[in-house]
Amino acid sequence: MLIDRIKDALVPRLASSERGAEPGLRHYERQVADHNVRYHLRVEPDGAGLLLANAAAACRLSPSGVMIAEGLLSGTTEMKIKSRVRSAFAGSTREKIQNDMERVRQVIDDMAFPGGRYPLFNLDEPQATARDRVLGAPLSAEIGVDGSGDLKARIDRLWDVAVPQVVLIHLPGAPADKLVDGIERAEDHGLIAGVRAPAAALMEEDLLERLAEAGVDHIDAYWASLDSQHHDSLLGDGDHEAVRKVFEMCQRLEVCPVAVIPLVGGGLEHLEAAMSALPEMGVGAATVFFLAEERGAKRSGGIVAEALRQAIATAEEQADRLGLNLVLAPPVERNPDEPLAVQVRRGPRAAGEAAIRVMPDGSVIPSHGPRRAVGNLLSEPFQAIWERDAFRHLRESVEAPPACDECPGLAACSNGCPVDPSGWARLETAEEA
Repeated sequence: MLIDRIKDALVPRLASSERGAEPGLRHYERQVADHNVRYHLRVEPDGAGLLLANAAAACRLSPSGVMIAEGLLSGTTEMKIKSRVRSAFAGSTREKIQNDMERVRQVIDDMAFPGGRYPLFNLDEPQATARDRVLGAPLSAEIGVDGSGDLKARIDRLWDVAVPQVVLIHLPGAPADKLVDGIERAEDHGLIAGVRAPAAALMEEDLLERLAEAGVDHIDAYWASLDSQHHDSLLGDGDHEAVRKVFEMCQRLEVCPVAVIPLVGGGLEHLEAAMSALPEMGVGAATVFFLAEERGAKRSGGIVAEALRQAIATAEEQADRLGLNLVLAPPVERNPDEPLAVQVRRGPRAAGEAAIRVMPDGSVIPSHGPRRAVGNLLSEPFQAIWERDAFRHLRESVEAPPACDECPGLAACSNGCPVDPSGWARLETAEEA
């Protein structure tokens, strides 16, 4: 998931003799500046949590932040909230608790009016990653949409298990009406909802305008290069002009635009230029994915594993310099048996370590590793799927791999070495969805 802004941690630690808020999903309604806001608070097994507001913004909270937010939203008196926090967290001072309460109160108000930025705030510990947290469900689900399958049923099930964000992936044959209906269903529940699609598809049948009217929160469009020739060679003739129009329309429609940037072999200079152009186009968020090849593999246009370190460092440095919100998707293993452009247009499997891919038939695929289903969202209890080994690092607080001397300081390393092919989205014989 993308981060809109990072704030200082709510640092007090849970006392060993106390418990934080009970895991689960809570619902609240609150008046903010004469505006009725729906809030959903998801509490994780380790006490940390996610707060959603009107299906338009989310905030990651530390355990103490969860306790404060729960109290403020439920109408508990400040004196009682302070007493609970002081007894539950070691090292809490009156001044610290008061400051934390003001910060949580402010972010609750800010979330009611997130503006055009990507809708994720953070009041968690600065270094906390998906690996550091014990999650009760994924943070995001990317749903393949074509002409088959019951899309509404998949969205309903994701809501039932408290997945806060869904991204509908436009696949060949995806009817415009189905995408619009899916966004409406997600908004009815209170989910943050986005669509990832080629620019040409977004321009057909007034799809972008219809998605905006249905309440879509973000549109993810492919942006390969500032060089129109290189971009169109990967995404199709005329796409470079079309994606610029999509970004412009997103500003007018008050929808958050997200640039999905592919990196292939020899494309580092295109990555830098593509990211540098985003602020002037009104784009403040980017997802970068890599088509990667192992050492010794047949060369077919992907980026070699050894070059990933420099590519990731470049993406992180550019994002910091430009003030962009950045997600690095797990590298996708290059398939030498299909054209490079075809695989680029398929995009990443899932953009984020704590994300899943859901196929039209309901099959669930992890964000990385071999491309195989680990369960079915529509026919199995989700907890049974979540208990499988593919999600162990999200169910448990697993230590990140130790830092190495070859790429010190990369944020991406906290979720596993990106150069290690075992952490890539690997190929499998199943049909892509």
